[in-house]
Amino acid sequence: MKEKILQGSPLVEGIGQGVAFFIPIQERKISEQAIELHEIDQEIARYRQALVCSQKDLHALKEQNASSEIETIIECHLHMLQDPLMTEHVESEIRQHRQSSETVFQSVIGSYKERFSRHSDPVFEQRLSDVVDVAHRVLHHLAPASCIQEFKEPVILFSFEFTPSQIASFNPAFVKGLVAKRGGPYSHATMIAKAKGIPYICGVDVCQENGTAVCIDGNRGVVIFNPKNLPEPSLPKMEIPNHVRIYRNIYYLEQMHQITAGVGLFRTETALFDDPDFLFSEEKQKAVYNALLQNSKGLPVTIRLFDFGGDKIPKGWENRGLESPFGPRGVRFLIQHDSILKTQLRSLHAVKRPNLRVLIPFVSTVEEIKVIKEQIDSSISLGAMIEIPSAALAIDAILEQVDFVSIGTNDLTQYTLAIDRTDSVCTQIHPSVTFLIQYVLTACQKQNKEAVICGYLASDRQAISALITLGASAFSSDLEI
Repeated sequence: MKEKILQGSPLVEGIGQGVAFFIPIQERKISEQAIELHEIDQEIARYRQALVCSQKDLHALKEQNASSEIETIIECHLHMLQDPLMTEHVESEIRQHRQSSETVFQSVIGSYKERFSRHSDPVFEQRLSDVVDVAHRVLHHLAPASCIQEFKEPVILFSFEFTPSQIASFNPAFVKGLVAKRGGPYSHATMIAKAKGIPYICGVDVCQENGTAVCIDGNRGVVIFNPKNLPEPSLPKMEIPNHVRIYRNIYYLEQMHQITAGVGLFRTETALFDDPDFLFSEEKQKAVYNALLQNSKGLPVTIRLFDFGGDKIPKGWENRGLESPFGPRGVRFLIQHDSILKTQLRSLHAVKRPNLRVLIPFVSTVEEIKVIKEQIDSSISLGAMIEIPSAALAIDAILEQVDFVSIGTNDLTQYTLAIDRTDSVCTQIHPSVTFLIQYVLTACQKQNKEAVICGYLASDRQAISALITLGASAFSSDLEI
């Protein structure tokens, strides 16, 4: 048989070998079913029982997995089952529309998916997969469907997309690797695969021919059909100079145990995915920020102010001109909506600690920094995102106002080259972007202020090495180095 090699994107490192097994997409098509007035209470009782059974499933899954990381993710799913969207809202819709539980539930989840699928930000996309995962579990108890089989020989599983629950149920003694068309480094699915030690690759057109011998190299993102030779067992350990700090990007509170140098970036807008009220609730914001700081071991925690606009639009703010990448994004939005800014700053002031650092998003002028600076406690370390060419070129004046900067390489590439941030060019170091990065690094070195590299380049080993030679000494990364 001829050897065939496909290139994807590595999510979890490692080498896996087995036979290919394709898991088809199971699109649940449930026809609408009306119920009578006298059946409503019985139907709601049936729906509640489906939620109870789903909770029992997750508790059983938690017992099967000893990893604390997997346990916290499953706890997140248990909390979702108690969310008002899953409880009161669905029950209210059953009463109002007099339709079966599965009909109403599928409609509610469909609307939820439609709203959040408009976000191209990978954090929101991957967070959505958790909601879909929980929804599939509930739907299975309302309208049972076939389950994934157990495997008794080494297999490499192929699917369009894997859910966290699927991966948590896989036995790594037989499931030797995962290959998906869709996936991302920020998802709970990836985190669980990593905790279970299962190599994982995304961005590959899935194989639909079961039984073919296949090997995957999660280090390089390579899938090899009918392999002649196995890849090297591991990547050489990346040598990081002692003076270089590798902070971690944190997307969920359950990732806090991973930090060794500190949190380089916490995106506060991601909390809105689970709770739309987070935007205006000082108490809810304080709870999240306080939890971050309490679990930080005293290491630096950088919390970025809400960064809305472009592909990140809060619920209820659609069609207000925020979709444009050149509209009121980041700090511009906050200045225009002072009540949102004040609520967030009050929340941060209430939990402030010496290791708290606050980051201003999408800075284009010094004047924008001054507006925030006038309202924030002077004892809090304040930073500015450098992701627009005008900010990079004004770095000397910006450094007079802030304690540190973070260089957002994705947006800096987008706005320098006038391309979409999803373009593959954003994952590479373009000469003009290199010039701006080095210009910022040189200015920071002169003023003895930290410059943290963020974005795709901060999670690419080759890019990190190249940027270190340019003088970079701090990164906010997804890599465990």
